[in-house]
Amino acid sequence: IIIKFDEALLKDSLKILTLLRNAGIHSEIFPEPDKIKKQLRYASDRKIPFVILAGSKEFESGKFTLKNMKTGEQENLTINQIVLKLE
Repeated sequence: IIIKFDEALLKDSLKILTLLRNAGIHSEIFPEPDKIKKQLRYASDRKIPFVILAGSKEFESGKFTLKNMKTGEQENLTINQIVLKLE
């Protein structure tokens, strides 16, 4: 699941969603702008194994936080690196 920090990032988040889906990775965007904690709880409740944290700083740098929901481990990766890791 892609967790966006701000509704203004929806358009950019949709581009990431398309890249992931084109790579055959089941993915979704949290449906509404909400607190990160609530979005992470949603992912946990649905047993989603990984989340991508996408804020304005992440879009500027091109590196996003990929969080493993099972272990809590986090990595800062480009979208291409994320695709390779999740394939």
